[in-house]
Amino acid sequence: MSIQWYPGHMRKATREMTKILSSVDVILEVLDARAPISTSNPVIKEITQGKPIITLLNKSDLSDPIYNEKWIDYFKQDKQKQTLLINAMTNESYKKIIDLISALARKKIGKNTLAMVLGIPNVGKSSIINMLAGRKITKTGNCLLYTSDAADEGLGVDLGGRRII
Repeated sequence: MSIQWYPGHMRKATREMTKILSSVDVILEVLDARAPISTSNPVIKEITQGKPIITLLNKSDLSDPIYNEKWIDYFKQDKQKQTLLINAMTNESYKKIIDLISALARKKIGKNTLAMVLGIPNVGKSSIINMLAGRKITKTGNCLLYTSDAADEGLGVDLGGRRII
């Protein structure tokens, strides 16, 4: 008997992401800094088509600082990714994230830079979107599909030439 670990809602989300990925400039992959490997989805690297990825180790204030640095060193081995330690509940990471998006995105004259926020449930995607928007635009909570429901309604945040979906 095989065990199915990839729930249907994650498979559906993967199909939806793949449809719009060609127009995305930068991927923001959100992981929980307390358990980065356990909260990563290996499918993300497969479907991102060589796009630049910013790995956001969220909730870093709740994890051990010694291990935080070890995780940064670990993720530096992947040349497709840039990694930041963040706490989405504060605005301290805002400038670092925006500057990295600007540095990694290809320049398109007269067009927004499009960034996609990805991650498994409960890693803080909604909190990061709210922090980047500067206001509460997505629900946050310990419940599946909060962020994806908002995305289904056409949610997008324009951040002065950058768009987060």
